[in-house]
Amino acid sequence: MNHAPRLNYQAAASKATQAPVAFSRAAAPSIDARLRELVNLRVSQINGCAFCMDMHAAALQKMDVDPRHLHVLSGWREAPRFFSERDRAALAWAEAVNAVPHTTPSDAVFEEARRHLGDGELAELTFAVGAIRAGTCSTPASTCRCPSGRTRWARSTPPPDSAATPARHTAGRG
Repeated sequence: MNHAPRLNYQAAASKATQAPVAFSRAAAPSIDARLRELVNLRVSQINGCAFCMDMHAAALQKMDVDPRHLHVLSGWREAPRFFSERDRAALAWAEAVNAVPHTTPSDAVFEEARRHLGDGELAELTFAVGAIRAGTCSTPASTCRCPSGRTRWARSTPPPDSAATPARHTAGRG
């Protein structure tokens, strides 16, 4: 497989690539940044987007999240001491909403997420999952690879909003 970018989506459809960015920025204003980034990282893992995994892991590291939490995120159900009940409810909801092939999240998963997040944050989380999913789906389509060097979000500058993922995927870095 050729890993050179197939298409620079930002150049070809700049307005369209900005829509998911705006969507993600607006999607979850009430959810704390750590939980939002954990969800973004988990959805990125599921969807196989190395670019996004790198970006969201770097953002979490900048928040001083224990690296062990990042190492076991894909197996979060087996590591309850690393994740609060709220975290686990949000991760379960994110996985259910992001499920491929699509299925309707179970009532049990919904009720647990609602109990920990409330209606407003649950709605925001649902939109946040949709936003990161849009970003992670554009990456394989463009065959954009994970940056080879230290990215600007891994350095001292603040990490980009997680919504910036779709536009940044197409920059041809790799």
